[in-house]
Amino acid sequence: MEEIKRLREMMKSYTAADEDFDSDMNHDIKKPSLAKYHEGSKRIHLPKNFQEIIQNNNFYQFLTERKSFRKYSYDTISLHELSYLLYATQGVKKVIKDQTATLRNVPSGGAIHPFETYIYANNVSGLEEGLYHYLPIEHELEQLTIIGSFKETISEAFLGQMFLTEAPVSFYWSILPYRCEWKYASKAHRVALMDLGCICQTLYLAAESIACGTCMVGAYDQEMADTLFGFDTTPGENKEAEFLLGGAGVGLQ
Repeated sequence: MEEIKRLREMMKSYTAADEDFDSDMNHDIKKPSLAKYHEGSKRIHLPKNFQEIIQNNNFYQFLTERKSFRKYSYDTISLHELSYLLYATQGVKKVIKDQTATLRNVPSGGAIHPFETYIYANNVSGLEEGLYHYLPIEHELEQLTIIGSFKETISEAFLGQMFLTEAPVSFYWSILPYRCEWKYASKAHRVALMDLGCICQTLYLAAESIACGTCMVGAYDQEMADTLFGFDTTPGENKEAEFLLGGAGVGLQ
């Protein structure tokens, strides 16, 4: 019960005593980077002319028809369609304030955007099968080296939910918590979880607009998944810490 009580307290809003909470921002410590720098050996430029692939502009219709899909057709996803989904969920519209914040298609507390997007391309036209990291400012993908048998291991890490790796493409979101801790200190984690909800719902709606379906997954083995992606999860006050916080399969309905 003590653990439940602690987690419930995390969900609560600010109190008067929190108004002057201590944070690195208040100590003029340098703000962390807006996004991870590229590390892969190969980068793929993504198109942005999205109007030609939109199949449904009726917002009310795809809002009310939105649901979780775990079974997809065998058709491939085009690189153009993948580009649209990436831009809708994390693409940068503008870098502002002397490179200190980004404006994106999804909201984020303090315009911080603490999440990174990885995708596993299983059946995407124009992409080799494999693992990629999205570069939101450049709107590019970088191909990453896969350690071992990623496809089989990610299915195991996500507790046998095979639809993730059977889908044409699957999305994986990691968080770098210090990005929001820098400003919000102990309140950062509550704000970050709200951000992830916005990203996920945007993926659902964007997928519906191009006749695709998706399903968010939050059940997985944390240690196995983080090890597979090569994240630095060193405990304590590690400002470079990164860990997985969810995934989703995407495919044509």
